Amino acid sequence: MKPEILLDPHPAPHASKVAEALRSEWGASDAASATINLSSARQQRHCVEFLIDDGIEQFRLGMRRAGLGSAIAGCNRVRVLVVRLAPGSPVGELLGEAEIRISTTRPWSNADEIARAAIALTRQGVASRKVGKPIALRLAPRSRPGVRRTLSWLLSPFARSLWTSLKWRLGRQERQQWMIGALPRSSIRAEGPFPWQDMQWIEPPTDGIMADPCLVKNGDEHWLFYEHMLFTDTKATLYAARLEPRTGRLMAPQQVLSEPHHLSFPNVFRRDGDWFMLPEQGECGAVRLYRATSFPHAWTHYRDLLPSFPGLDPVLFWHDGKWWLFVTRSAVPCVDDNLHLFWSDSLSGEFFSHPLNPIKTGLFGSRMAGMIFEQDSQIIRPAQDGRNGYGHGLVLYAIETLTTKEYKEKLLCDWPPQTNGPFKYGLHALDICGDYAVVDAQRMITHHSK
Repeated sequence: MKPEILLDPHPAPHASKVAEALRSEWGASDAASATINLSSARQQRHCVEFLIDDGIEQFRLGMRRAGLGSAIAGCNRVRVLVVRLAPGSPVGELLGEAEIRISTTRPWSNADEIARAAIALTRQGVASRKVGKPIALRLAPRSRPGVRRTLSWLLSPFARSLWTSLKWRLGRQERQQWMIGALPRSSIRAEGPFPWQDMQWIEPPTDGIMADPCLVKNGDEHWLFYEHMLFTDTKATLYAARLEPRTGRLMAPQQVLSEPHHLSFPNVFRRDGDWFMLPEQGECGAVRLYRATSFPHAWTHYRDLLPSFPGLDPVLFWHDGKWWLFVTRSAVPCVDDNLHLFWSDSLSGEFFSHPLNPIKTGLFGSRMAGMIFEQDSQIIRPAQDGRNGYGHGLVLYAIETLTTKEYKEKLLCDWPPQTNGPFKYGLHALDICGDYAVVDAQRMITHHSK
């Protein structure tokens, strides 16, 4: 017997999509309640609800104007909450959540994005959880946006969107371009602002990007591994080159790994005399480890650490006799808002899921931004701030507790992109190697195609 799914007589299309996913994913024994409400009306019975929280108010997923009023009100992100409710209670049980960015210039697309996030949560089984965290409810009926607010929206972000589209049609194309820079490690201080003045920038190709830097030292040589992609390509490959960190001079860059799918975020480390690389390749549906057959240019598949986990930005960290794997689960549009933790006794052994998974949710500080490093007797986890766009800023956490049962961290700092300067569009990766650090940042470049 399937759980009862409640819909409006003429349901919103996005609510119907979620209902269809629920029917295909769950049986009655899977759900945390026999009733799942996807309508726009309050239910006088125990049920599981999918709610939307845009920071201003909470409302039900079944509302036809889901995502429209939020965008016009200036909200650029929402949380999709899966909550178990009791009739008349002001408190519910939060079973799971996803935070996603929504469009303030194309709000008619937001309802579908919200539905995709809800479907991603269903496929992770959150609504089958028997135990949740208390959450205060502030459900309100969703009203239509006022005339003044709508006109204000039309005259600002929507107008900017039209101007951008016009420039593309005229051939004056603007592109966001990632590039890599090096700086002394001593410049990286959690208690201060980001040291833009100390950067030695590496000029990327004029028709592409360099991103996700990883710096390692082999003998007396520093090697930089990074994502390389041309604007005309649909997927990236991984490159390596010798780097002089003091000057930013890059020597003899060469492709070292290519797959049929997108590759990025190379994490390179040495263990027991062997070099390993753990790149991002979520499109293949696995977290896959490589070993060098001839460092740094030849790599072969070693094993799948997580064979059925579409992982983004995976990072391995050796601590207390175990390997700890930090990774984000990809389920579009939920690609920046969760962090999972796994552990194993060896690189060749099974990786076990941490009981607190996901150990972090939300667009602020979940997705990894580089390899974990130690500084001033602290274990530092770099993460991304994705609230205002993918890779918008950097966040540093100090890991305080890391065991197979517990995880605890504290926020040290968050660095936004450059305020006065070209790199105002993103800052999303940091890697430390000895006395040096490398980061990537994003600028806007303009070229004419006509």
